[in-house]
Amino acid sequence: MNQPYQPGSATDLAASLTDEYNQAIRTEAEDAADTLQSFIESVPDRTEFTSSPSVKYVLPIAALVMALLAWVVLRDMGGEHRPGDKGSVTGLIFCLVGVAVLVAASWANRHSGKFVFMTLDHRQLRVHNLKRPIDLLQVGHVSYKNGGWVESLMLELGPDSGENAHQRKVSFQFSKALLTRTGGTPKVRIMSVGYRVNGKTLSDDQLMGVIESYLNVARAEQELAVLRQRQAGFV
Repeated sequence: MNQPYQPGSATDLAASLTDEYNQAIRTEAEDAADTLQSFIESVPDRTEFTSSPSVKYVLPIAALVMALLAWVVLRDMGGEHRPGDKGSVTGLIFCLVGVAVLVAASWANRHSGKFVFMTLDHRQLRVHNLKRPIDLLQVGHVSYKNGGWVESLMLELGPDSGENAHQRKVSFQFSKALLTRTGGTPKVRIMSVGYRVNGKTLSDDQLMGVIESYLNVARAEQELAVLRQRQAGFV
């Protein structure tokens, strides 16, 4: 026997289906949020980078060698200025300037291996000689170059990043950041004599892995914020 038509049944069915759909969306959003939160928590809140301590030993040795060269030039000049011997005078000036620069660099890098020149957290990258930290959401392509002694990270920034990478001051630190532009695209070049975390030197792959992890965390936190807003709409 056919059931008599009930006017409210269609409305009730639509409401029930809507509730089921909303519940499914809530469950899906909660699962996605939990996955993002787990990934975010798996990456340390903060990672600090130091350079190789070899810098503080190499620079004083180089300064000493340059000082010995200056002494040799001075000795060959007979200890007194001889008119017409411009080559010796130029060589002496070059050596003395070199000694001064190397001594200044040695002093500036005396804490190499302990001095934290770069810091990463879930939102920003900081380098000691930059005016402001770099927003990780503004970082696009990242590349790495091993120049032998000095290693470089190149970060391409978005158009809205601003001129935040100007140096605060002239620095004799080997580990520092410089601002460059290629085809109008702002880039930050971070140079260091090795990249160390907790006293351990990172390999090329390890360094890039750390950088990519923090970039992904920044994006994950942005996605999580959107999901939280979406979940709030279903409350």
